[in-house]
Amino acid sequence: MSKIEPGHLLNQLSTKHFVSGEELAQRFGVSRTAIAKQVKILQEYGVDIFSVQRSGYKLGREVTLIEKSQVIEGLANKQSSLLCVESLIDSTNDFVKERVSTLEDGFVCIAQGQKQGRGRQGKKWISPFASNLYLTMKWRFQLGFQSLSGLSLAIGVATVRTIKPLVKLPVTLKWPNDVYINGQKVSGTLVEVSGNPDGSCDAIIGIGLNVNMPQVEGIDQPWTDLQSNTSDAININRLTASFVNNLRTIVSEFATEGFSPFVSEWEAHDHFRDKEILVINGKNQTSCVSRGISSSGALVVEVMEDGITKTKELFGGEISVRSA
Repeated sequence: MSKIEPGHLLNQLSTKHFVSGEELAQRFGVSRTAIAKQVKILQEYGVDIFSVQRSGYKLGREVTLIEKSQVIEGLANKQSSLLCVESLIDSTNDFVKERVSTLEDGFVCIAQGQKQGRGRQGKKWISPFASNLYLTMKWRFQLGFQSLSGLSLAIGVATVRTIKPLVKLPVTLKWPNDVYINGQKVSGTLVEVSGNPDGSCDAIIGIGLNVNMPQVEGIDQPWTDLQSNTSDAININRLTASFVNNLRTIVSEFATEGFSPFVSEWEAHDHFRDKEILVINGKNQTSCVSRGISSSGALVVEVMEDGITKTKELFGGEISVRSA
């Protein structure tokens, strides 16, 4: 029996008419039961497919897959081996992590969907199929884990550079790794590190960007997507190429210069600048006033202690912030 790739099946479906299970089974050389099982999987991962007995299957909305050849057309570095586009995998971070020793700097893995996408602090990243951009890039650093301070913030700058020209509402950055459009989350970053803490180490830089997100359950905060914030149709392949170009440019500069070249650009989009916030560390919450970031990417806050206002620098780890 032939294996059915989810993307190949989607390419056989239309929003205009039904395609019967029998016809699809003949095209793929499988049983109608196999087709039905694959359709169910796609439905479970967020694809809007109508299933009507004796009529077949029809898409509820247009679906555009990320195509490797079209992405490469828009890349500054068109080396094919530096890019892979997978169908439905556990997570792009895991895919890269399992192969990290064999990959070149700037290698990018993209998935049409993720079964076990995740964000910071072990939170699940909802990853419906053929709706958003899920990617991970690998980059090796030579000076240990400490040299990566501020990397997730630099990735936020790359995200802003990519999406700001596409939308009219304000794009802001929430320390340390979230991107907002008009106060709603549109993107997040998860940086994982392997290797020598004091020497050569690999950064596994995972990013999720909501592009054309269906209504889903399980997201615990206000969110939005790019398509909801523009009247123009988002071309997912051009968007992907632009994002990869910005990522490679920024991470290459970060590898030699650190975070300092990006401080002013990050602060220009600071979501909480001079606002009251809650700093959350486990079960502890502290009221502060956000005062921007340091040259190394630490969050600078003012906090009252014993009636005295003190300025402190806070670093990532398990710390998160939200509006007071």
